[in-house]
Amino acid sequence: MKNLLILLSFVVAILLVACSDDAKIMISANPTAPALSTPTHLSPSYNTTSGVYVLSKDSASNIIETFKGSAANYGANATVTYTLQIDKAGNNFANAQSIIISTKDTLAITVAQLNTPIASEGLLNSTPGTVASFDVRVMATIGTDLQPLYSNVVTIKVNPYPTYGLLYVPGDYQGTYAGGNWNPANPNTILYSSANNGKYEGFLDMSNGGAAASFKFAEKPDWSLCWKPADIATSKPNSTFALIHTDGDPNISLPSGYYKFNVDLNAKTCTNVAITKWGVIGSFAASGWSNDVNMTFDATTKLWNATVTFAAGDKFKIRANGAWDVAFGYDAASGKYTTSGGDISVTASGTYTVTLDVRQYGKPGYNIILTKQ
Repeated sequence: MKNLLILLSFVVAILLVACSDDAKIMISANPTAPALSTPTHLSPSYNTTSGVYVLSKDSASNIIETFKGSAANYGANATVTYTLQIDKAGNNFANAQSIIISTKDTLAITVAQLNTPIASEGLLNSTPGTVASFDVRVMATIGTDLQPLYSNVVTIKVNPYPTYGLLYVPGDYQGTYAGGNWNPANPNTILYSSANNGKYEGFLDMSNGGAAASFKFAEKPDWSLCWKPADIATSKPNSTFALIHTDGDPNISLPSGYYKFNVDLNAKTCTNVAITKWGVIGSFAASGWSNDVNMTFDATTKLWNATVTFAAGDKFKIRANGAWDVAFGYDAASGKYTTSGGDISVTASGTYTVTLDVRQYGKPGYNIILTKQ
C-alpha cells in the first residue's frame, strides 16, 4: 500500500507539471496589445474650442470620458485586467497613476477619478485652475508572472480643481501682495484645508503700512459666501472669536501685524496668533537649544531668513515668538514640514541661509530651505 501511494503521488506530480507546461504553451509568443481609440469628447466638461477638459467639483460624479480600446489577446482563455494609467505628458509614465482597473476594455471614468491623481498633493501635483497636458494609456495584464502589455498613448489637456479646501481672505491689507486690495480672487492670500474638512490654516502679512487691517473670509473667489465677526469687539489679536455667514458690515479688524489663522467653519470660529518674530533654535553652537537666532522678514517676497552656522549632525527647529506654541519641524512620515514635526537634521557643516516659506502660494504646505553660503 505504501508503495502504491508513493507511485500515485509521483504520477500526480507529473500531471501537475504537464498541466503547468501546457498553460504556458497556450499563451502566444506574440500577444496583441490593446489599442486605445481617440477619446469621444462628448462630455459637457470638454471645451471643444480650447480642447481642454475643464473639471469641476460640482460635477465630480459625472462621467467625463469613456476610453475605448481593442481587447488584448494573449492567446489564452484567461481573464485580462485593464488599467487606465495617466502621467504628465512626456514623462514616459515614470510616475504612472492608475485611474481605473477593470476586466473590460472600455473604461468610463468620472470627473473625480480624472481629477484625483492630477491635482492631489504628492501624486502628479498639477496646479488647480491651470491647464496641463497628460499622457493616457491602457495597461493589460494576465496573472502576475507575465509582462504587461501597453496600448498606444493618447495626450489630453486638463484643467483640474483643488482636492483641498480654500478660504479666500479679501481685505485692505492685500496691497503688499500681488493681486490687489479687496480682491476675493487674489491667489496669494488664501487659507487652506488640506483635509478639505472645513478647517483652514495659514499665515498672512497684515502689516498694512502700520494701519489696522480690515478683511473678511470668503468661501469662493467672489462675494457670494462671506464670513464676518459675530461681534466686532471680539476680533482681537491672539483670540478666538465667533463668525457669522453674511456679506454685510462689519469687517474683521486686527492691528497691523503678521498673523497665523485657524478658521473652523464647522464651529464658526476664527483663532489668530500675532507672530512678532520667528527664530531658529537647536543644538548648533549659537543656540544650544536655549537661544533663538532671529529671522528677518522680507516684505516683498514674504519669506523669513536667518544666517546660521551648523556642525554636521546638528538639529534645529523654527519657532514663533520665542515659544513652542507654534514651531516647525520635519515630519518623516509625510515628508513635510509641520508644526508637529520632529527636529530637522543638518548633514554637512557650514554656514547656511535658513529660509522659512509659509506663503502657500498655489497649494497648501510649508517649506524650510537650507542654502549653503
